Amino acid sequence: MKKALYIFTPVIITAILFSACKKKDNATPNTTSSNSKFTGCRISQISEAGFGINGTNVYTFTYNNDGTVATITSHPDNVDVYVTTVTYNKNYVIAYTTDNGLAYSKDSIALNAQGKVINIDYYSYNGEPPAHEIYDQYSYDSSENLVAIISYNYNTVSTQNFQWVNGNIEWLSLTTDFYSYVYGTNLYSVGNITARLTDLENYGIATYTFRNLYTMMIMDNTDTFNYAYTLDTLDTSGKLTKAVETESGNYTHTTEVTYDCQ
Repeated sequence: MKKALYIFTPVIITAILFSACKKKDNATPNTTSSNSKFTGCRISQISEAGFGINGTNVYTFTYNNDGTVATITSHPDNVDVYVTTVTYNKNYVIAYTTDNGLAYSKDSIALNAQGKVINIDYYSYNGEPPAHEIYDQYSYDSSENLVAIISYNYNTVSTQNFQWVNGNIEWLSLTTDFYSYVYGTNLYSVGNITARLTDLENYGIATYTFRNLYTMMIMDNTDTFNYAYTLDTLDTSGKLTKAVETESGNYTHTTEVTYDCQ
């Protein structure tokens, strides 16, 4: 199954960010096409294993000339091949996905004047969900910090609330769960892709980002998730190539990132 197509999930899976040491909480997607040739490094592949994944799930990316994501391909089992095509307009982004060549889903991502995500509408060609029955709404404060995501799942409504400090999430609350974060002050988000990996895998763009990489997440003051990172020592930008998430010292989730540099 392709993950997290319909309901926005909290930051339980490793949320690795690629900005350029930016201090703002939310990235601005590049939604305009350009004839300029992209130079630098961009993610060509993400591999994930552990935490219930059967084997290894690999996401492969192709890009437009301006560096924006064009397609995302994943093959999480021995049967299905998911291909997401991303198209960009001034006020919205469309992530259209096929399963073995057949229409599967369409995520419509609306943007405000600052290019920040304000709504994600999830549609399935299999009938669940139908149009406008499951969607997320994003809201911001006067400083353009993301303060809430309200998720509508048919007749059920849930809210994520965010508290930011120095460009990072200090805590996140979701219904009955509460998450707090500890950051590596010397671990900055680096690279040319401004996105959490989970956002990149699903939409090709960011919904929000942090300034630093976090080294620990605590859920409900009881469950602890620790994060260890491997950086590319041959690159002065220190691109992240591997992250290992360990839950309460037992279960692990490993993410490996491959780059294409021009």
